[in-house]
Amino acid sequence: ACKVASTDLRTIDDDTYLMLEIFAEVYGYFLVGMENAISTDDEWTTSLNAIRRMVTCNGPTVRQWCAFNLPAVVLTAGFRRPDRIKGVLNALSTDNDVETRGALALGIHEIVKVLASHELLRKETCLAVSTLFNDENGRVRLNAIEHFAEDMEYLAKDQPPGEASLSLERIFSNLEKISQDSWRTQEVLCQQLGKLAHWCTSEILCNNVAPVLFQMARESTYLVRKAGMIALAHVLRYIPDAKKRDHILKHFRNQWATGKVYWTRLAYIEACYEAADVFSRKLYVQLFTPELFNLVSDPVPNVRLRLAAVFRKTIPAIKDLPEFKVALSTLLQDKDPQVSSEAKEIKKMCEDFTGSSPKELEEDKKKELEEEAFFVYKAKKTKADGPSAGSGGANPTAGTGEKAAAAPPKAAAPPKAAGPPMQAAGGIPTKPPTVGAAPNAVPKQPPQVAAPKVNPNAANSNLPHVPLPPKVDKPPSVTTAAPPSAPPPAPEKKSGCCIIS
Repeated sequence: ACKVASTDLRTIDDDTYLMLEIFAEVYGYFLVGMENAISTDDEWTTSLNAIRRMVTCNGPTVRQWCAFNLPAVVLTAGFRRPDRIKGVLNALSTDNDVETRGALALGIHEIVKVLASHELLRKETCLAVSTLFNDENGRVRLNAIEHFAEDMEYLAKDQPPGEASLSLERIFSNLEKISQDSWRTQEVLCQQLGKLAHWCTSEILCNNVAPVLFQMARESTYLVRKAGMIALAHVLRYIPDAKKRDHILKHFRNQWATGKVYWTRLAYIEACYEAADVFSRKLYVQLFTPELFNLVSDPVPNVRLRLAAVFRKTIPAIKDLPEFKVALSTLLQDKDPQVSSEAKEIKKMCEDFTGSSPKELEEDKKKELEEEAFFVYKAKKTKADGPSAGSGGANPTAGTGEKAAAAPPKAAAPPKAAGPPMQAAGGIPTKPPTVGAAPNAVPKQPPQVAAPKVNPNAANSNLPHVPLPPKVDKPPSVTTAAPPSAPPPAPEKKSGCCIIS
């Protein structure tokens, strides 16, 4: 096989090519069956050199069978002779034959399962996965996307948090292009993104995954929209920074929960339906229910009907809320008979509800503890005791407490038309500034800088003040000429200036 595959297959007879093709088809089975019989390194080298020759031959059907058998080859010899496997995966993932790349994409998750923990071949494996995801052929991309979550799971094993998503950063940075495929590919992509959210970094979820989910949900079909909203609920759960999570939720509420088109509101309800399983009851009520209760007056019956299904599912979490009782009374009076009938069923379920089972309470408590340990709530910046420097126009006594009350009234700043404030951070009046004062303000200047005319010889403000000679009246016919301009002072004599040699 090595000898034939090394030649130009266009020059050999049909029977020889057929034998090579059959050998490539059963190569994986042959290697697994002969695993215990191959004992020496030379025998393994000879056996694995065959696939290295076949993946580079000019017979497309031979290469297709090599891609089909590669998972078995990796499982058998990946850790025995990784040097003989290295390069094979890269050659097949960049093959110019579409069927070869498609066959490899169908089994790439099995290869990742074996090689994800291999120090020598992990990088090549990640590169091959990224190459197949960004393939120019839509069918190849779909084959690779179908097991995206499994790939992430294997790559994340025994690795720091987020390392798997960083290894496949090429995929996440190109999600927008991948999301332009057929609706079926979009649906599968949404499903996979929801499953792998907890292995991604916060930056990838916020900057790559969430925007693509919103885009596909807005521009595609109902099934894609529903899958995207389910995935979004999981993405929101695994963004550790609560501020970033709330920022995405704010956009979600403004653009979808109160959207002008009915299907945006319906999509928000779908996300809430899934979020009830993802979040604890306490956090679910806090993040999602305010907008849900407002949708009881939606003009579209389908929206109200789906809303009733969410209420039915979340009775243990919302049963005792006053807003829910008001919303339920509104649905009971709904004009649509199906909606009002559903509301009656919900009311009956609330009356018959005797409490959650111990198992349900334990699961909810576990979720709540995990959320408390996972989410990071950064403390909000509080205002200082008084206005900060440069804030301008603040009340001198605002936020100063006893210090402001003890300040002497004679030092209070006069009212100004404009200009920076004349108070320190604690609200205590200070000297008026000498730089940047408003044109209309006439602050009291120190004597040494208040003279309208400056002696050229006294450019340095650190020198002692020398009084100017008295002004001498001149005849009316003589015009007083301005004194010659003094040369610019040397930098080393200028106060507060430093010279860099």
